[in-house]
Order: sequence, then structure tokens, then C-alpha cells
Amino acid sequence: MKNVNNLISKLINIFIMICLHNGLVIYAQNVEKNFVDGQLFVKFHDYYDPRIIVAHDYTVKKEDAGYFADIFNKYELISVSRPLDINNDIKLLRTFLLTFADHKALDKIISELEAKPEIDYAEKVPCYYPSFKPNDSLYNLVYGPYKWKWHLDVINAEQAWEITKGDPEIKIAIVDNAVWADHPDLVNKVVLQYDAVNNVQNSNPPASGDPVGWSHGTHCAGLAAGETNNHIGIAAIGYNTSIIGVKVAHGHWNNITHHLQGINWAINNGADIISMSFGYTIYTQTFQNLINTGHSMGVVFFAAAMNESNNNVFYPAGYNNVIAVASTNDNDVKSDFSNWGTYVSLCAPGGYASPGPMGILSSVIYNSSLGYYDPGAGTSMATPIAAGLAGLMKSINPDLTPDDLKSVMQATCVNIDALNPQWAGQLGAGRIDAYEAVKAVPYSPQPAFSTPVSIIQPGQSINFTDLTKGIPDSWNWTFGGGVPATSTVKDPTGITYYSPGTYDVTLNAQNAYGNETITRQSYIVVTDNPAPYPQFEASLTTGCIYDPIIIEDNTLYNPISWQWSFTPSTYTFINGTTSASQHPEIIFTAPGVYSVNVTVVNANGTTTKVFEDYFAIDGRNLPLEDDFETGESDNFILSSNSKAFVKVDNRSANESNFGLHFTGGVVFTEWTGTPTGTTPQQAWNTNVDFHGFAEICKVDATNMSEVFLAFDLRQTYSLGQKFSWLRVLINDTIQVADIDGVMDFNPTANTEPFSRKIFNLSEFKGTTFTVTLQSCCRIYDKTYSEGDNVFIDNVFIGNLSYPTLGDVNCDGIINILDGVTIVNYILQQNPNPFCVENADVTGDNIIDVLDAVEIVNIIMGR
Repeated sequence: MKNVNNLISKLINIFIMICLHNGLVIYAQNVEKNFVDGQLFVKFHDYYDPRIIVAHDYTVKKEDAGYFADIFNKYELISVSRPLDINNDIKLLRTFLLTFADHKALDKIISELEAKPEIDYAEKVPCYYPSFKPNDSLYNLVYGPYKWKWHLDVINAEQAWEITKGDPEIKIAIVDNAVWADHPDLVNKVVLQYDAVNNVQNSNPPASGDPVGWSHGTHCAGLAAGETNNHIGIAAIGYNTSIIGVKVAHGHWNNITHHLQGINWAINNGADIISMSFGYTIYTQTFQNLINTGHSMGVVFFAAAMNESNNNVFYPAGYNNVIAVASTNDNDVKSDFSNWGTYVSLCAPGGYASPGPMGILSSVIYNSSLGYYDPGAGTSMATPIAAGLAGLMKSINPDLTPDDLKSVMQATCVNIDALNPQWAGQLGAGRIDAYEAVKAVPYSPQPAFSTPVSIIQPGQSINFTDLTKGIPDSWNWTFGGGVPATSTVKDPTGITYYSPGTYDVTLNAQNAYGNETITRQSYIVVTDNPAPYPQFEASLTTGCIYDPIIIEDNTLYNPISWQWSFTPSTYTFINGTTSASQHPEIIFTAPGVYSVNVTVVNANGTTTKVFEDYFAIDGRNLPLEDDFETGESDNFILSSNSKAFVKVDNRSANESNFGLHFTGGVVFTEWTGTPTGTTPQQAWNTNVDFHGFAEICKVDATNMSEVFLAFDLRQTYSLGQKFSWLRVLINDTIQVADIDGVMDFNPTANTEPFSRKIFNLSEFKGTTFTVTLQSCCRIYDKTYSEGDNVFIDNVFIGNLSYPTLGDVNCDGIINILDGVTIVNYILQQNPNPFCVENADVTGDNIIDVLDAVEIVNIIMGR
């Protein structure tokens, strides 16, 4: 892996590198930082044809550009070209690129050109900069306890992939310094590539030069559409969508000089989406013209809002018809580096997670300790993530217009103004939500509808609910036998049927993308003698084991008997109700998803109906063990307040791979107390924003003779040991002490090892109860050398059965309690926790017979 300091210093130089000249001779950019040396875009009025001959490679011979003869005679010309031609747009066909040897003469040349009546404008060519935000915590990012897919979790990527995994026919162009098409996670995804500087079919970085800087475009490509579900590397929001790699940097990775030529080529070669993670504060009409033409052709443009932490307008993000992307962290707070402003369209993850990583992992061209992957942060990262989501959306409907796509993305964003009051109204529509966005994509409608009932008596009315997918904008209903017989509203109400019979219902749905019809034959049944129609409401549909649930029967048509059952069969009727009750009351005794089966009888017949997956019940049966080795929290529900974080990661483990990690947040102001003087009362009652929680929604101890909670605990601190707290709550409010009498835990040294903590919860035996591990930590993980951390591993809840001295091999005892803990328990509780076989000893005098050392030796030795 590259030396960390070298890497960081090179990245920090991102905004101070100079541009290189892109003419026939390569030499250092040395006149103006913000413009390409010697270059001008010159545009003729649309009505004027300069009759300049252009070769197939866009070049123009000097002698074929006679219109400029007077200019060429006065100033040394290097080259002429007409680089832009997408869609044969007249504005682009009238735009020429002139390169002169003397950059200092450009202002004078512009004045002379614009004095000509046939010239619309002349302007310098800006030099853009990638919007990469380096971090200074690479070591911690690589070896810390971080969830590398945090950016995908924040935008609900997995849920979005349940709807679509993208279409390879949708192509996302990464117009950047370079894209290494041979990267293991890109080699099967890059379908086209182009070097706009050298006009060759190759997007790879050069073999020499700074590999960190040249990795910018490769990093962006991996975030947009790196190969996913291939057992290696990273996953990308774009999943199956394809990549077009376009290299537009000249001579140095930070010189985005051929952006217009690269964009022009990408559009001509089928790009659906263009991601531009670069920018500067300079506006050019030529760039705006190019974007306008691409937009009219259906191309969607994304650009980074840049990383100056101000509200200056940067281009191309500030152009019309571009979706400008700002960056957020995993808590939906604006990244500290990100720009903001009224021109911003939306936000996407591009910053930091807490605790870590401070960036987003993606593909690079150098070999780090993670392979060819390394993290990066910036609006550069946020932009291809947003572009990758657009790829999923276009996969659902390839005909989606750029304006419709932007509208849907913005309409489905999570509003984050309340979390960012300082920038309210200047972060666009909010942070993207991939799941909501793909759900909301309009496409040719797929009509569907429902009704509360479909069997009625003559003279009754029915309401209809439209369930059409594809976001229709008009509806045409036809109700056979109904009054009224037609409707054009989305959800018709009060459709009345007067005559017995069976009737069809037809729905035609339309939008800009299609017109589809569905007919459900014999859908409405009108009868004088209807069989029962089962319906009911439950007091809750999601809850915990042993939560009482009341079922309110609403069956139609005079039911006279009921028979209820539930699948799976781990349930009990309560409060005197039975399976034959009209309104049964139940508890579920095991966690799971439950279906309802009901059979109802009336004078006209019997109806049986199954309501699939109706109840979702959480909770845990005992004994319970959790070592977190799946890398996820399988038993605990993890949550935190605004200034704290909780997750499973590999930093928190005790002699294993994963454990539970509590820490403070990035914002640690407004803490009450001092590093050495914060009291438990302040921690729990005042510093509420710093609380983290790991909760089990009810454990079942109804059949337990005793109940213990045990876990391995380690804590750290940064500025002071009073900044890291842990406690255990039962039923949300009852704080319990461990067997040593400790209720509020905090560290005495950062080097403390894991130690076993045991809590006797036997006062709750025979009941169900909620268990909460609660933290209060002030400092962000690894801030000020360490940060405040609470590490927990190997949680056990159940009956701690001690071994006898004659049978010390009882299963699991040494895994649950070490010898010292057993001794402490004996000395403090003295409950005769084990017997001594073949010894004339009773519980009261066991300590007289065996001292603590002997007990430890016997148990641990045997």
C-alpha cells in the first residue's frame, strides 16, 4: 500500500495543481490557472455559414479556415478544430476551437473576433478540477470497524434492487480524468471507452504518473456501476447497468481540459447518463449549448456541486439541464466540505460514516492493502452514486425524459432540511432514496385495482381503489351493471349495483409512456343471499412476543359462527376467548411472521379465507447466545440518538471477528459534564442526544427457574474516562446492577481488556421482558487518539447452570463464566451454586472447605 502521508499530501493538492496545454506540443500550464493555455471557443451566428472544411477527425486545416485569415496573420495559430457535433445541432456546428501560441493575447483576440458581425461570441476554455475530497484517516479507514456499504444502506439500495437490478443496455458515461477499464470490478462493465485528448479508443490512465490522482475517474466508475454480486470488491447502486469510460485529462490527472470533446463523443456513442465529477466557477456558453443539445436528445447530466464549503455556483453543476449533486454523511447531515446553494438539485452520500469510514470505498488503479480499492470522499463520490440510481430508473423505463427523471428523483428524496437548518432550502430536494425513486418511475401503465368487498347485496355501493403501477395520469373505468357505468377519477366511490348478477370491471390507464387496459371478468357478485365475507381488524400487526392482540371481526352478512387459527401454531388465546370467539384475543409465543386462517358461517353458506403474513412478531426465546459473527445484529435492534452511533463491526470483537460497537457522534458539543466529572445522572438524564441502544424486544423467561444476562465488555475513552458510559435496562425503565453491584459502567484505562459482566435477572423469571444495552458516549470513534467506545461481545441470556465438582465438564460453563467471576459470585451471593460430590460438605460451609483459588483451579483445570 502507498505510504499514507504521500497519499494524503498528493490528494490535498487537488485544487492547486496547474493545467497542461492540450495542443500539439505538451508543456506546463503557466499563464492562467483557470483556463487552458491559448484556447478559445468561437461561435458564429446560427444563420451564418463560414464554409470551413472539417475533416472526419474534427480537425481543420489553416488554409481551409479563410474567414480567420486576418487573425491568423497577426497571431501565431497552433490548431483549428470543430470538436462538437452531436445531433447536428446548428449551434455546435457553428462552434470552433482555436488554439494560439500566445495565451496573453487571448483577451485582445476575443475583442477582435467579437467585433466581427458574423461572430456570436468568443470565450476562453476553462480548466476544470475533479471534486475529490481527500481524507486524513486512511489507516483507520482500512483497519477500523467500518461498514463499507454504508452509502448503499443509507439510500435503501437493497430494497431498490428487489424492484430492478438495472439493464446493461443503459449506459452511464463517466467523463473524468480517466477510467481504468481493466480493473477487476470494471472489466466486465466498461462497454465503450475513449481518450478525448488523444482521440483513441482507450480510457485508461497513463502508465506513469501519480496513481492516486489518476484513480479519480476509476473510483467514480466503481461507485456508479462497478460489477455487483461477483464475489469480489465493491457493490454499486447501478448494479447491471453499463459504463462508458471517457478520459478527458491532459498530461496531469487534475487537468480536465477535453470535457466538451469527451461529452460530445459519449453522446454520439449512446450514453444515456453522463456523470461529471469536476467543476469550476467559470461559465461558458459553449458548454451550456452542448448540454442543451444533449438534454434535448434525452441524455441526463449529473455534476458535482464541488467541495469549497460555500454557496458559490460551480459549473457544470450550475448549468441549466444539469442535476447538481451535494454530499451528505450517513446521518443525512451535509458533509463539511460540500458546497450548497439554490442551484443544488439534490444530495447523495459522499462523505463520512460514523464510526467510519470517512469516505466511500471504490475501485482505484493502485494496489492498496484492500487490493485495488480505497476510500474517497467528496461530491465527486456523491455524483456517480446519484447517476447510478438514474441508471436503475432508466432501466425501468428507457424512454424516461431527463426532466421526468429529475422530477421523480427530487419528489422521492428524503427532506433533510430539519437536520441541516443552516442550509435549509439550499440542499435541493434532499437526500436520494433509491427504493422510493425506482418505485415512482413512470412507465407504460400496468392497471390494477381493489375493492373492500366483491360480493354485495342489491342496492349496495362499492368503492374502487386504483393500484396501477407506472404512475398513470388518466383513468377510464367501466362498471358493468353499475351506476354510474363509467368514471374518469382515480378512485371511484359509490358505484351502486341494483340487480343480482355477476359483472365485469374494466380499467384503462394512461400516461405519457403508454395506454393499457385490464378487465376483471365476473368480479362483482350481486346476490340476495350472500355467503359470509370475512373481514377483521387487529389492535396491532407488528409487535413482540406475548403482546396481547385483540381481533375485531367485521365479517359481512350476518355471520353466526367462527373458527380462527394462525400459522405457525405458536400462539395462545387469552382472556377467556377461544378459536370459536367472534372477537378473539391472542398472544404469540415465538417470533415470526404469522398468517390468519378464518372460517365463517352464516345462513347462506361457509367461507374460508387466509390472510397471508398478516402479523410480524419480534422477540426471542431463551436461552439466547449472540456472538455477532454474521456481521449483523441478529437479535438486537440497534438505534441511536442524533449524536451517537451503534453498529456491529470488526473492531469490537473479543477473540472473534465481530462485536457490538457503541460510540459518540461527529458533533459532540452540548455535552453536560467534564472529562473527569460527568455523573451517571448527567449521562442518562441530560446527555440524551448521546445515547445509543441495543434492544431485544422481549425475551421469554416464562419457563425459566432463574435468568442471567452475561456479556464481554471493554470500554475506551479519549479526553477522559467520564465520557464513556454503559448501563442495562429491563422493560425500558428498570436499571439493573451486575453481580458486583455495578450499575453504571465506564472505563479507567484505554488499555483495559474485555471482562465478563454478569447480571442476575431472576427477579424477572416467569415473565417476558425487554432487555436494553444503553450507551452514552461523547466523542466520535478515534477522535482525539481514541474516541469513546463501548465494545460488547458474546451476549448470553438464560439459566447459568454451574458444574458440580465431580462433573466439571458441563456444556458451556467455561464459555459463560470464567473462574474469577464464579468466585466473585460465590463470595458475594453465597447461594451454594454447585455441589461437591463425594465430600462431606454443605453449601453453608463450602468456603471453609475450598478457598477461592482451589475453586478456580478445580473448575478451570478440569
